[in-house]
Amino acid sequence: MGIFDIFSSRSYESCEKKGDRFFNSNEFGPAKLEYEKSLAQLERKTLPNSSHNQKRLEDKINQSREALALQHKNNAVNLIESGCNDDAAELLKLALELSSDTDLTMQIEHLLLDIQDEVILPTRDPAMESDEDIDEKDTGEEYFIALCSTLQGHVKDEYLGYGDSFKMGYIALNQGYFERAAVLLAKSLEEHDSTVSYIHLELATAHLNLGDMDNADALLVKFIDSYPGSVRAYEMLCDIFWEKRSYDKALELLQSCPDDLKISLPMKLLVGETLFQAEKYKETESFYLEHMGTNGWNEHIAKALARTYEALESKEKALEIYGKLINECKGCGGRVDPFVKQRYADISYELGDVSENIREIYLSLCQDDPLNQVRYFNRLSEIYAKCGYDEEAKRYLKFAKTAERQL
Repeated sequence: MGIFDIFSSRSYESCEKKGDRFFNSNEFGPAKLEYEKSLAQLERKTLPNSSHNQKRLEDKINQSREALALQHKNNAVNLIESGCNDDAAELLKLALELSSDTDLTMQIEHLLLDIQDEVILPTRDPAMESDEDIDEKDTGEEYFIALCSTLQGHVKDEYLGYGDSFKMGYIALNQGYFERAAVLLAKSLEEHDSTVSYIHLELATAHLNLGDMDNADALLVKFIDSYPGSVRAYEMLCDIFWEKRSYDKALELLQSCPDDLKISLPMKLLVGETLFQAEKYKETESFYLEHMGTNGWNEHIAKALARTYEALESKEKALEIYGKLINECKGCGGRVDPFVKQRYADISYELGDVSENIREIYLSLCQDDPLNQVRYFNRLSEIYAKCGYDEEAKRYLKFAKTAERQL
């Protein structure tokens, strides 16, 4: 039985939030995997707003792929400067597989041309390959080094020293072959006399993806005893405690971490999420407000606070936060998260706002979130009807029916 068969309907949200934490920590490879797991979980269920959530996850997967591609490209530049052209070429080829950004792919191709006489661009998608293909294509030293290139220096050195069983297991894990990964990583652990190492962390990841939370739990507890500064290990253990509804254990775990880690944003978000999962919404609100009072405005804390206000049915407060998030993005020229815009528009409508501003937001969402056009066109029809513009209401109702036929 896989992890998606035993987790609750909110598991896709847990995977998405884990992906967000990885992304915010610049761990783009793990973030991509978590978003892909979240999307797979969502597609197995019939949930409200599923098409909107699917589009959001697809966008996050693409963002992770592009960020990882850029990271590979930058690391390749460093390798070229050090004279390690072969390793740099492997990274650049990986980056090409990930990126669909025209400017970035052109930069990567130019770098490849600079260091290779003949460039064979990759045409395969590793996610589409069979398990047997791994042995033939993906167990090479260069590919493994490329996967490790995003790790911190001392961690990378340890991974590179674990041997062939770990190398093959780590590749399988990163490509989603979790059963194979568990077997190979367990073998690697035996080869190292079960000494606590990052092998424990990666084997725990394989077990967690297979739904074997007990084995994952035991491995992570051992790992944290020896590596108390690993944010990723705390995140994984929290996921296990949340699924088991052991919220007090999660809070105890987070309180036990080193002081310098305790004050970091990822750990603060884990504490807040634990309180939220436990449905202690007033405590969650106080926690986020205290953090922002001490550390100032933070987009990730703000989104979590707005979500908490919604759970508390404090619509006006949630609306205020979502509005500020929109204004912050506009102020810096960044792209506004469609989910934030959607929540702002929906809450505004629920509170009776049928202004031109709200109509414009729904129109922009039709562009940003085409999978939910039917919903937005219907809402626009309702708004125009309430304003007394019957012809406009009929027009948008026709748009909604047309969009529905095209789905």
